[in-house]
Amino acid sequence: MQAMSKTPEATIVRIPKFRAVSSGYQDYDGAVNKFMGWLWRNGPDTIPMANIIFDNGDFMLYDGRNGDNNLNWVRAVQDSVTNNDVAPYGLSEFEGGLYAVAPSIDNDVESIIAVVGKTHAWVNTSGFIYDEDRGHQNMKQMIYFSDDGEYSDLLKGLGYVQTMIYVPVKLK
Repeated sequence: MQAMSKTPEATIVRIPKFRAVSSGYQDYDGAVNKFMGWLWRNGPDTIPMANIIFDNGDFMLYDGRNGDNNLNWVRAVQDSVTNNDVAPYGLSEFEGGLYAVAPSIDNDVESIIAVVGKTHAWVNTSGFIYDEDRGHQNMKQMIYFSDDGEYSDLLKGLGYVQTMIYVPVKLK
């Protein structure tokens, strides 16, 4: 095993398997605007949600094999949720796994690309490698987000909205 960098640039987390309602892979407008609008309108009162990591249970998956416009937004739901509850969308099982996680600036493509590159470089100095079998699961997540300004101190202190970048990894 290579010597690991003394200054980690990522955190390794394990995301458990979970049931999710999914936008399915589509362009940004479909995956974000239409799906998230539908989800917010039909939110926790009618579709019981589940939290996975931090205070949130939703992830945006990027499928780099088909370009940046191929996104799939997934939101964890409780076991009691049925396909009828989430129509016109569907339920799926998110396989979970190990991820190298690092912060970035939300919606700043330059920042996201730089963070992904640094995360890959850091992973190469660790006991992990990039998991190409789950390469389509590069993802991001808003770790703290609130329409009511509950986390406005984070925005004020940072000067931007923070998002977390998840890169799938496995043991060497």
